[in-house]
Amino acid sequence: MTNQITTDDKPIAVYNEFRAQLSELREANSKAVFDYEDEAGNKEARSHIFKLRKTKTAVDNARKTEKAASLAYGRRVDGEAKEIISEIEEMIEVHAAPIKEIEDREERRLEGIRAKLASVAYPEWIAEYEGEVSAENWQKALNEVASIEVDESFDEFMAKGTAEKKATLLVLESGLELALKREKERAELEELRAEKEIKERKEREARIAKDAAEAATKAAEKAAAEKDAEAQRAKDKAQAEQEKREANTRHTGKINKAAADAISIAGDITVDAAKNIVKAIVLGKIPNVTITY
Repeated sequence: MTNQITTDDKPIAVYNEFRAQLSELREANSKAVFDYEDEAGNKEARSHIFKLRKTKTAVDNARKTEKAASLAYGRRVDGEAKEIISEIEEMIEVHAAPIKEIEDREERRLEGIRAKLASVAYPEWIAEYEGEVSAENWQKALNEVASIEVDESFDEFMAKGTAEKKATLLVLESGLELALKREKERAELEELRAEKEIKERKEREARIAKDAAEAATKAAEKAAAEKDAEAQRAKDKAQAEQEKREANTRHTGKINKAAADAISIAGDITVDAAKNIVKAIVLGKIPNVTITY
């Protein structure tokens, strides 16, 4: 196959005319001197720039025209290549499709076997939470793996599945044993803790009851002592008052006797009659007459 377009280092012909003008333009540009501050000089400078820009535009237009043809050719090259490649791909697909079907079927078969191998592998959730898994869950995992039969459906991986299952069962049995031991120790610890709490509670209740009994005894003793003291005070008070009454009786009796004796002598009456008069005075039966004690 040969290229229809060849590339070399030769200048592109469409630009030859402009290359020929470059020396003339450079010379004119180097000799051009303008007084930009002067209105006429400024105008001349703008006119010179305009001529250069016209040439620049002409070069760009030539570039676009030349490139358009190249782009059209490039699109044609791509299109024809695409058609040829499409036909070749169709020919490839005729043979690749059956091969792909075989590969997909094999991948599905292997995927199924990988799933079977995973079913007899050490459970990931146990691997992640091993120290926290209960004996019940260890037993459940053990039963699940043990119930899986490694048969001909494992194909060439049957030996691997058998070995994997055996290794998994050993680890699960070991984990179950440790979990049972751990839970037994925990139960014993809980039992000891419960017994300790019961003992402490009973001791606390006994101490509270003892303190209450002692407090009640002290309160009763205090009440009894206060009652005895009150009784003694009442007895003492009654005795002081009795003594006072007796003293007062003796005092009033002495005065009343003296008054009766005086009245008996003064009135020349009997002592008994004089005593009756004193009694009448004491009882207030004789107006305007009193006895001073």
